[in-house]
Amino acid sequence: MFSKGMRSISATALVLCAVLCMEKPSFAFCDPCKKELPALNSLVDELNQKNIKVIIIGYKEGFEKFIGMLEGLKFEKPVILSDPYGKAGKEYGVYSLPMTVFIGADGIAKVIVKGELTGKAIKEKAAKFFK
Repeated sequence: MFSKGMRSISATALVLCAVLCMEKPSFAFCDPCKKELPALNSLVDELNQKNIKVIIIGYKEGFEKFIGMLEGLKFEKPVILSDPYGKAGKEYGVYSLPMTVFIGADGIAKVIVKGELTGKAIKEKAAKFFK
């Protein structure tokens, strides 16, 4: 079973990526997040065809700030959630960022990847764990 905030999402699997906005005057994501987010964005349609949903979580971030930063990266396709208190992050074991969690329909994390993933790596892991 998916966590409470994600139960209404209809999918056979999820690719959950937790990212953090950094408190700087420019409000910028860290470099690994800036690289991984466009890769995820480019795969949304392909993964949706396989009923795999991409969810981006602003870990310990308020929604307004987080959505503003994503808009700056022209990141518009996946489901976007805010996790201001870190509850979803805690449930799936987020301990460093970015972190990508591949979650099966049973709500169990199949693999957790710490650090930046390329589009190719995301596709390979999705193909391996979500057949």
